Amino acid sequence: GELRRLLAELPCSTLYVTHSPAEALAFGEHITVLEAGRVSQHGSREDLMRHPRSAYVAEFLGVNFFTGSLTAGASHGAARIAHAQGELFLAADGEASDAAVVVHPRDVTLSLEAPGGTARNVFAGAIDELVPEPPAGELVRVSLATTPPLIAEVTRHAVEALGLRPGLRVFASF
Repeated sequence: GELRRLLAELPCSTLYVTHSPAEALAFGEHITVLEAGRVSQHGSREDLMRHPRSAYVAEFLGVNFFTGSLTAGASHGAARIAHAQGELFLAADGEASDAAVVVHPRDVTLSLEAPGGTARNVFAGAIDELVPEPPAGELVRVSLATTPPLIAEVTRHAVEALGLRPGLRVFASF
């Protein structure tokens, strides 16, 4: 917080170089992501989070990113994205084309049993890793060995209540 305040008071633009996505998002009004020594994307933090243009940018920012072929009107007014590791269903319809889909880890729900209800995308797999998020670990990133691999973000309380641990088979839905 102190560094952010100091930078805001400066009468000039500041270039802040970091390898930390959290720092880039905390300090950057405009963020430039370098991939293999070249600019792969530049924009506001909101633009990068909502519209990453590559798997590298999505991974850097910690969001799930899928590319594939969009099939319009695949099922009950939903569109389907066929990708290398399966398919995803979207609530909105669209034109048939190549497409990219971003799923924020906070939008992924974890359960110990197959969920009922309206979730169109349900994947089963083991937990690979649990990583508490700084500063206090109230949020935990959960890496899942699903097909496709997913990242979910849950509260520390949810980890304890569900007994989440590496190797445990869970269901991820969104």
